[in-house]
Amino acid sequence: MTGPLYLVACRQLRQGLRPAPRRLSVPPYLLLVAGFALAPFAHGSFYYWGQAAKAVHESGAGSDVLTGLPGDMAAVLFIPYGVLLACWPAGSVWMAVCVLRGPTGGSAAGETPGRRR
Repeated sequence: MTGPLYLVACRQLRQGLRPAPRRLSVPPYLLLVAGFALAPFAHGSFYYWGQAAKAVHESGAGSDVLTGLPGDMAAVLFIPYGVLLACWPAGSVWMAVCVLRGPTGGSAAGETPGRRR
């Protein structure tokens, strides 16, 4: 439910970085959007992984294929989760560098956002 709110928040961050050059201000926006778009998928998939592990445990079957199913699901699940965990820090650090480097919509130049000259 919070995914759309995070995407709106990313747009506001992009608006705040707009005075910075486009080549510096667009990549952190895209990284954060990608991370927040993947978050519901990655976190929601843990439910199905847990249900598969529970079903394997409760079935009592000794099949190697069946007991390997939760591990296979986890390997696939951790791909988007890893991308998510790479996008968020990279986008956050890049955004901080943009703010510290020069004129953005924030207070990096010694101004407060409400007191522009």
